[in-house]
Amino acid sequence: MPRGQGELKNKILSASDPVIGDLYEKLNQHAQPFFLNKENVTILTEPKDFYNTLKTKILNAKKRVFLCTLYVGKTEYELYEVLHKALSSNMDLKVSILMDALRGTREAPLPTSASLLAPLILLFGKDRVDISMYHTPNLSGLKKKILPSRINECWGIQHMKIYGFDDEVMLSGANLSYEYFVNRQDRYHFFSSPQLTDFYAKIYQFISSISYKLVPSNSPEKVTLVWSKETKCPEPSKDPENFRKYATSVLLNLLKPMPTNVDEVFSTVVYPLFQFSSIFKPYDLSTEKKCLCLVLDTLFSEKSLNYDWVFTSGYFNTHQDYSRRLLASNSKGCVIVPSQQANGFYNSSWPSKMIPSAYSFLAQRFLSNVYKANKQNKIHLEEWKNGCVGQGGWSYHAKGLWIMPSEEKKTENLRAYVTFVGSSNFSYRSQSLDLENTAVVITFDSNLQKSLRDEVKHLRKYSRKIDIDSFSSIDRRTGWFVKLCVWILEKML
Repeated sequence: MPRGQGELKNKILSASDPVIGDLYEKLNQHAQPFFLNKENVTILTEPKDFYNTLKTKILNAKKRVFLCTLYVGKTEYELYEVLHKALSSNMDLKVSILMDALRGTREAPLPTSASLLAPLILLFGKDRVDISMYHTPNLSGLKKKILPSRINECWGIQHMKIYGFDDEVMLSGANLSYEYFVNRQDRYHFFSSPQLTDFYAKIYQFISSISYKLVPSNSPEKVTLVWSKETKCPEPSKDPENFRKYATSVLLNLLKPMPTNVDEVFSTVVYPLFQFSSIFKPYDLSTEKKCLCLVLDTLFSEKSLNYDWVFTSGYFNTHQDYSRRLLASNSKGCVIVPSQQANGFYNSSWPSKMIPSAYSFLAQRFLSNVYKANKQNKIHLEEWKNGCVGQGGWSYHAKGLWIMPSEEKKTENLRAYVTFVGSSNFSYRSQSLDLENTAVVITFDSNLQKSLRDEVKHLRKYSRKIDIDSFSSIDRRTGWFVKLCVWILEKML
């Protein structure tokens, strides 16, 4: 097994596909590597396991809990009680929560994520409970004043999902609300590593420091969002340009890869990646898009025809820089998307009821491009369906990429697995508007590789292959108005 950064390089170059060695060297130029062993990584597959792990880790935490999510369900009273119990039983514990300011207050003055959690600050004090609400700099001035709630979220949100407990961190695409704990399929990777957790905590703490602070109040909303006088950062909703400049100046150093020297033996390397395009100025220092393109270019190059891939997104609107590379690949590939009945907006009220049809149309367009490229024998599309949303069925929210050695070409010297896991849907929206976190994991460990294969197998349990003719049925045809909306709003989907 490889040792640290230098010896991992030697191991990759001498004992595996040299293309992986090339990939390793390239990734090190853009992102910080962290080295783990098989006992340091656990992959969960069920929503209930995600929720049970979340509760257990909160209750057992000794020093810190930090939860970074889009929102917390406004009726998640059990999760509130778990946090309350953990804080009550351990005076050394500090809890930090980071949510999106727009999504977390959407329903105000009715109950919201913010109003649910605010009492924790009153009970335990702001020194032990910190709740931050990130606000996009894309929404300010007249636009902020006139756009209604929910619509205003189209301009950008805090979409990262990072759940930290002492020296452990869980990466997922799942938010902290009922459906994600019960019947909304996602991915959940749990890492036991003080160094990796500390790195995520640093990024978390900085984004929290440039966010509004949640303060309980007697207002109808029960909360007030206050900009801290202690921060040097300008308010995003009042001075977005200087907000971006300040954020960029700090993130430049936080995201810069540092030399790593480790003497222990490791089988897995993890690179945390972030897409912060909406807050970088004048240069986009985001690492997610850059590194994903790098991985695709390296593993799908002409000299590497040995890897198969699986790509999935709960909201499939893949950025052209990715779809172009997938279509150009000579490897076997599979794209998993939710059926319309597995889209969380299925049968919702107007205008969101059009969303499932819009994403189905985007999947159809991708498959049409597969046929145009004459790749239908190599790349196929699968739709995931487990019942029907609103009728006791499940919704689909998983996202990510798996790149694995082709079974017929797998040898002792061709055995690295690569996966991307995190919050990003790899869409136009993900790459330009929202804050996203993703990790690329490269592993030689056979047990972790089996877990990755099992993860894919679990997702494909409820998926079925569809061809281009499947979209011709009457119930699948996309109306002209939906197509028009996609044409206008594609960069926000």
